Amino acid sequence: MRRIGVAALLVAPPAVVAVLAWPDPEPDPGLEAVDPDLDGGPLALGDDLDGELAFNGVAAYDVVGTGRDVVVGVRGDGIDTTLTALDVETGEQLGYIDDANGSLDPELALSLDDGQAVRVEVRELGGRPGTYSIHLDGP
Repeated sequence: MRRIGVAALLVAPPAVVAVLAWPDPEPDPGLEAVDPDLDGGPLALGDDLDGELAFNGVAAYDVVGTGRDVVVGVRGDGIDTTLTALDVETGEQLGYIDDANGSLDPELALSLDDGQAVRVEVRELGGRPGTYSIHLDGP
């Protein structure tokens, strides 16, 4: 679909009318936009992985559901992080959390179908780079 705009320039009669057309913006690559260098890889039940975030950095982890509830948590070493869970197939946001339990460490409970592919993103929020650990546990 093309977008069309109309602009009129009134300098003297008759008016000059210009019709402008431009293509739609490039499609948003969505889940594939994560920098491969920041991709944390798979995160499985029982994992406790360490990572590092740059200023306003993001790291992404791939989780595959097993038909049970899980809890994803992040423990930052002096940094403020957020967690976002996205369904890989639909792009739907399944959950988002900033702080949990009175700390800067987010924790997100998810109910995942068997085989459901989910991308979990850890973002540095406070403008301070630092290290963190991410874990995936059952309820």
